[in-house]
Amino acid sequence: IVFTNSNEDGVIKASARTAGNLNIFDCLAQCNDLFTKFGGHKAAAGLSMPKENLSEFITKMNKCLQEIPLIQRKIELNFDIEVTTSEITPNLLRSLEKMEPFGNGNSMPVFKVKNIKLDSYKLLKDIHVRWEFSDINNASTKLKGISFNYVGEWEKVHPEEIYQNQQQSANGITLYFELSVNRWKGREYIQLMIKHIEY
Repeated sequence: IVFTNSNEDGVIKASARTAGNLNIFDCLAQCNDLFTKFGGHKAAAGLSMPKENLSEFITKMNKCLQEIPLIQRKIELNFDIEVTTSEITPNLLRSLEKMEPFGNGNSMPVFKVKNIKLDSYKLLKDIHVRWEFSDINNASTKLKGISFNYVGEWEKVHPEEIYQNQQQSANGITLYFELSVNRWKGREYIQLMIKHIEY
């Protein structure tokens, strides 16, 4: 929940976003008596209130959150299926095409693959990352990936830190990703849309 001063003296405004399965709207509704304006839904909300109510709001909101199980107010690292590098093939992509269209109610599957080495990376416009990986058990197996708006994102480890610290684990790193096809100048290759990296 991020507050800022409004154009109206003595009034602050906030934008709220949820984490995990937490219903942020229901939590804020318990503080509704402190607001002059309030609206939103389960995942996001906005509000205005007198600045003098901020301390009471923090107290009430913390009390509300403490009554909610941690698993509901935490972003969990979910995936649909674990694969090996040998299974990341055009056939897998063709199978995914049969499940389209993806969107609300039909999310694109998230895959997990272990025993990966980060060979190199390149920053694009200082925030996006193009990744080059290989299988630590088969160095000739190469994977390409990309992450948009990665650098600076909350709880995301900088690529250089991953590159340096992966040496500490004999099992390599673990990737969580969606699959896509990158088409560039008449060429096609499988691209991993990297959601998270564990090392």
